[in-house]
Amino acid sequence: MPASWTRRQWLALLGAAVGKPAVRRKPAWLEPEIASFLDSATEFPVRRLTAPQGDHQLAVPPCRSIARRGEFLVFSSNRSGSWQLYWLEWRSGRILQLTELANLDPEDYTLVPDDRACLCFDGSRLVRINLRDREIRTVYAIPPDWQRGKGLALSRDGRLLLVVEQGAGRHRLRIVEPKSGRARTWFEWDRPVRCPQLSPNSRQALFRDEAGRVWWLRAGAGSPQQLKLPPGRIGPVYWAPDSQSVVYLH
Repeated sequence: MPASWTRRQWLALLGAAVGKPAVRRKPAWLEPEIASFLDSATEFPVRRLTAPQGDHQLAVPPCRSIARRGEFLVFSSNRSGSWQLYWLEWRSGRILQLTELANLDPEDYTLVPDDRACLCFDGSRLVRINLRDREIRTVYAIPPDWQRGKGLALSRDGRLLLVVEQGAGRHRLRIVEPKSGRARTWFEWDRPVRCPQLSPNSRQALFRDEAGRVWWLRAGAGSPQQLKLPPGRIGPVYWAPDSQSVVYLH
């Protein structure tokens, strides 16, 4: 290499070696699809948020799709040919595709408490999506001998996440710490576990079995206890704010 190179030549060589800095592409917002009309049967005013193109779905409770201040909502849709997450801005109606995941679960996803990110499953891995820049990082991966079951529940402070796993005839509830990725098994048995819910104080949980029966589990306790509810179909069950009781539809 010539020893008499000028400073400009050295800088040109360095720029070629490093390459041009990556250019962040602007989000590709979709035009609003909001339409208002009267319901033909009741004549109530209806506001349709998305066009009838593909299927659209909100998160299954207790997961949360709507921002606490009502500024936006996150929904899943297969309008692009595969299930992905989308952001809908409430005032303008604009829509932004958030993900390009290979195997998104369209039901089990949730906003975090400060509404700055969303947690969802892409196959066997739990990922966190930063809503500001749409960056995705893996939070937790289900062990190879297990598969993901149905259900997801985030604590009110966002520090704990309940995940359902199944494998070899066993079913279990796992507690995942989204910040660190650490996980531990809370409870395991030989029946399906569905619809988990953490209590507001994060010390108890509710879940259902394959027959729809509701079970109660306390941190540090052994086996879960079935709630003694009246005969008949039991609808949605929710924790009371004080974590001392539950409310349900019957």
